[in-house]
Amino acid sequence: MTEHLTARTTEQTTQRQGQGQHSRDAWTRWQGASGVVVATFVTFHLLNTFLLGVSFEAYNGVQAVLRLVYQNPLFEGVLMLAIVIHMVCGVRGMVVRRRRRTSGSEGSGTVRVPVRVLWQRRAGWFLLAFVTGHVVATRGASLWFDVFPGAEGLSFTMAYLPGYFYPYYFLLGLAGLYHGATGIDVVLARRHLRVRVGPFLRPLTVFGGLLLIAALLGAGGVLYPVPDPFANDYAALVLRLMGGTR
Repeated sequence: MTEHLTARTTEQTTQRQGQGQHSRDAWTRWQGASGVVVATFVTFHLLNTFLLGVSFEAYNGVQAVLRLVYQNPLFEGVLMLAIVIHMVCGVRGMVVRRRRRTSGSEGSGTVRVPVRVLWQRRAGWFLLAFVTGHVVATRGASLWFDVFPGAEGLSFTMAYLPGYFYPYYFLLGLAGLYHGATGIDVVLARRHLRVRVGPFLRPLTVFGGLLLIAALLGAGGVLYPVPDPFANDYAALVLRLMGGTR
């Protein structure tokens, strides 16, 4: 009798573990698939941003072409859904890890998290905190007021609140680059593909950071002359909504 109960308990425990593993695998697949969609968008968005280091015309020209794709209702709907799924998966993973640390399960007290993974999570937290506001400030202006920020809009924000927007844009771009590149490397590893991003992560981050600095200096009028940051539709819209003046 005792042996029968023990065997039944063991079988139930094994089933629960299997169900838990299946659930974790499903969440991982959703996070990976949504991450690929978001990372694709971020890649083109960053490449476009780097053009601010060249000229406003280069940035606005490429953005006008890209806008035909990522503001298409179908693509935009898929992108927004992917962002929401990725955010939900990220928050769930954070909660699960915290519960494991609290309960001391699965040897969490002895597992050392790699530095690269730790910084990927920190970059994800930063993006989680700011991405909604960023989407509303940029897409909302065109969606609700038919005003596209463009290079002139970026230049305005940096002239209006330089102490906030210079570091904000730099950290947002760098966090997107690092989080996306590291996530893609994880997806490639899980697929057992030989092509990897990991070996190039550090030089990619440094090079991307330098390009971001050049882009900000360009938008700020340091590298080349720029139009009056306050003389554009986006500046007028923001000032009107904020009730402020130049």
